[in-house]
Amino acid sequence: MSDIAHEAMEALLVLHHPDKIKAWNPEAPINTFWDVSSQVLFSISQKLIQHQIVNYTCILKWLREILICRNAFLAQNKDYANVGSQIAVCKQAHIKLEVVFFMYLWSINMEAVLVSMSCFALLCEEAEIRCGSDEVAVTCLLPNYHLYLELAQASTVLITASGESKLCYHDHNYGRAALQNRIMALLRKIEHCVNGVQPAWEETFRNWEVTSRQLVNYPKSKTEDSQMEFHRSTGKRRASHQNSEHELEEQINEWANMTGFL
Repeated sequence: MSDIAHEAMEALLVLHHPDKIKAWNPEAPINTFWDVSSQVLFSISQKLIQHQIVNYTCILKWLREILICRNAFLAQNKDYANVGSQIAVCKQAHIKLEVVFFMYLWSINMEAVLVSMSCFALLCEEAEIRCGSDEVAVTCLLPNYHLYLELAQASTVLITASGESKLCYHDHNYGRAALQNRIMALLRKIEHCVNGVQPAWEETFRNWEVTSRQLVNYPKSKTEDSQMEFHRSTGKRRASHQNSEHELEEQINEWANMTGFL
């Protein structure tokens, strides 16, 4: 991430502090919050879905912090939490967020997976705050509410002093496989194919098709040119590895995760 982009993300996070949100438009703080914040979330989510961001784990953590700030603001204004939330961009942003968190469940980066899982709890918290203000059942706003809670609770992590997440498994590969098995078992329990569920499946299927073609066409004789082309085609989602065999193995693992997801 460039220095400018990093500073911009930091500024957006500061602006999402509950006290700062109130200053966006003192005359209509809730309405303005839903409009402006939803546009921010929609834009960033779209880039994550399209794999336009290499350091996606950092951005997922940033999204989590934004959602924490949003929920804190809504909790402070719970009696009016739904004011202005009926606008189209608000619904669209929520769908995009769900798509992001679903799609990064099949990531080969365990930390990205764990962050995504934890974010489902924040979606549930938002629904609880909003539904508490007008006594609407939380499952009307978030039909898969109970499953999302299970997904969040399944992310068994240790939070270190630096805030980094670590799986409670000694073996990395075993831990990654066990985590994916747990996720897939939970996803099979989805009952409501609404909001971000169907779009996430469609986006994952598109990614799966692309990766399948790359793996089928991967040259048996690893000439220098073919290796360079392979690096270019896969480098959008993660930093390129010096060891092309390791990169191929990682792509196969990601393909397997996508297959399980579908």
